[in-house]
Amino acid sequence: MSQAPVLRITVLVENSAPPALRAEHGLSLWLEYRGACYLLDAGQSGAFAENADRLGIDLARARLAVLSHGHYDHAGGLAVFCERNTEAPICCRPEALGRCLHHAEGKPDREIGIPQAVLSACAARFRPVEGVVEAAPGLWLLPHTTPGLTERARRTGMYRAGADGLTLDDFAHEQTAALEVGDGLVLLNSCSHGGMDTVVREARAALPGRRILAVLGGFHLGIRQLEYPPEEVRALGHRLIDLGVETVYTGHCTGREGFGLLREVLGERCRALQTGLELAFFE
Repeated sequence: MSQAPVLRITVLVENSAPPALRAEHGLSLWLEYRGACYLLDAGQSGAFAENADRLGIDLARARLAVLSHGHYDHAGGLAVFCERNTEAPICCRPEALGRCLHHAEGKPDREIGIPQAVLSACAARFRPVEGVVEAAPGLWLLPHTTPGLTERARRTGMYRAGADGLTLDDFAHEQTAALEVGDGLVLLNSCSHGGMDTVVREARAALPGRRILAVLGGFHLGIRQLEYPPEEVRALGHRLIDLGVETVYTGHCTGREGFGLLREVLGERCRALQTGLELAFFE
């Protein structure tokens, strides 16, 4: 008899999809882990739920949901989730419930945070968490602890709104889900605004002594065009190798050009995400 996986990840929605499923700019993952089910993000609409139906996944089974950060393309579908699942809390960083904007000179500011309709519909379901939290056995939620992340926000025009007006985003609203699998970790960070190498270093510090079996998520390198010099993207790939990352699954905000550059460095250990993709991890 073959061994059952300790972790199974199904991509419910992503920027690309086969003909039978819907794609959108967003990300949503279904996690089956140690006998329980969890949702990580919900895309920007109800597309993730339609795909779940087609894949035979019952969203009502989720014990809890995790919101990776406070942006519309990951939180927009949460109202649909709350309709399908009437009990599961939504774990997020407190800052995720505030306003996030994209600001560029000469253009009007654009709201990119959680839609107000979602905040209203799911108000009773949000469970803000702080620090390093074991949300369920073996499922850890890790905050950013690295200073200086606002420089990345400056380059990509990301801001947060508060009592003092607009300030550069420090990505305090972003968190990593780290799942223990045997002697290793699978790290999920949907957009890696702080840098996937930053994510890995923070996970190693919070949960030391473990292999990094895989990292999964977007790398925020630019969808329509690359937002970083190619040499910086290649250098990121080399840093992930140096950090001992065994496999990379990426898509969404990585973009085709960014994916190609990472693949040049990482080779077969860099694999593409797609709606409907199913991944299994064994002890």
